[in-house]
Amino acid sequence: MRVKAICILLLLFGAQFCSANDDFVTLRETVKKSVADSKTAFTFYETMKALDTKNKPILIGYKAMSELLLCKHVISPISKLSHFKRGRVLLEQAISEDMGNAELRFYRYCTQLNVPGMLNYSGNLKEDKAFLLSFLAAQSKKPKKDVDLY
Repeated sequence: MRVKAICILLLLFGAQFCSANDDFVTLRETVKKSVADSKTAFTFYETMKALDTKNKPILIGYKAMSELLLCKHVISPISKLSHFKRGRVLLEQAISEDMGNAELRFYRYCTQLNVPGMLNYSGNLKEDKAFLLSFLAAQSKKPKKDVDLY
């Protein structure tokens, strides 16, 4: 149930987290699809593994998500733990490089909300929730652009 709620939030607010660049829209859709589809998750992982992410915190964050989402689809507990550890390190690195990036903070919040307690990865839930609520409040106060329907 939590995963569905996270996907809905991602769809509702994902467009506000970064620029409306098509590449990021595609990456967000891939993250969403990777939750339920193992083939998409493995393809996403292979794509991100080969990508140069130096000095690009958002891409490091997507690489982290490719690792973390793969945990849901691999069978071996050792593989699950290995992907989790790599994803966690990458996600924390990305956030430390860009603390103000709401999309990265959202991914960490969702991850911490959904991982088993025995993995001891829930230390930022309150902080990230407060950050995201503040971010959304600030976004809602911005003037809305007119939609060109023609």
